Amino acid sequence: MKIFFPIGAFYPCQIGGQASAVHWHVSALGRMDIECNVFTTMYGIGRDQVIADQMTVTDYGSVYYAGNIFSIKSLLLLYKQIKKTDVIHLSGMFNIPSTLTLLIWAIFFPRKPLICSVHGELSPDALRFSRMKKQPTLLLYRLLYRRILFHATSDKEREDVTSFFKGSRVLQIPNLMHPADFVDKPKKKQFLFMGRIHEIKALHKFIEALSLSKLFKESDYIFDITGTHEDRHEAYFQMIKKMVLDLDLRDKVNFSGHVTGHAKEEKYAESYFL
Repeated sequence: MKIFFPIGAFYPCQIGGQASAVHWHVSALGRMDIECNVFTTMYGIGRDQVIADQMTVTDYGSVYYAGNIFSIKSLLLLYKQIKKTDVIHLSGMFNIPSTLTLLIWAIFFPRKPLICSVHGELSPDALRFSRMKKQPTLLLYRLLYRRILFHATSDKEREDVTSFFKGSRVLQIPNLMHPADFVDKPKKKQFLFMGRIHEIKALHKFIEALSLSKLFKESDYIFDITGTHEDRHEAYFQMIKKMVLDLDLRDKVNFSGHVTGHAKEEKYAESYFL
């Protein structure tokens, strides 16, 4: 069997959980002799890490990192991958590879099975961001959803899908996770946030809550924010930095930036709270 995975970001990208989750997924499927072919972008990946616009052979199948997703070469390869696959698995609804795949599938290959993992993108909180940009893709899903099998990872995610697409088919399975090797580090008195810095993560609310806690402010504990933000979310990043200063938390909140690899695992290991 061959499964095609279009996704906006993929390993070795370390920004966002989808990239890692899908990498673990295809690796596990590959060990079951299921061929997985991934089509993705260069988002969050340096030019020295992978070769762009070239098929990379892997243990589970292949990965194509598109330097320009709208180039003739990339679009032709995307069409060929869809044509030759047995099953299409969209990871996320609004990234460009998934949207292009949905459109090509609807026009040329509507009988092929198509699965869509929504990854929380139908929650009301998520839908309020870039609302107008999402409308054309949502219209396409509204026209096609009865032919799609949606994948949810939780009860809440299932409810979001069935509320938005009445009568939709939903399969609920938790994300596959590959735990890292145990790291033995002395614990630090810190709360850790690890991830994308985005308003939907509600960091501003947690910072405000910490400012109201006399116990926290008088303790030795700190709040460590580890992660990065996209340029389009610079205003939010600057807002929470200003909050830290205005609430007199400059010695209680750290911004550690983007961390990857073993250093990331050490951050998890040394923190009391995540």
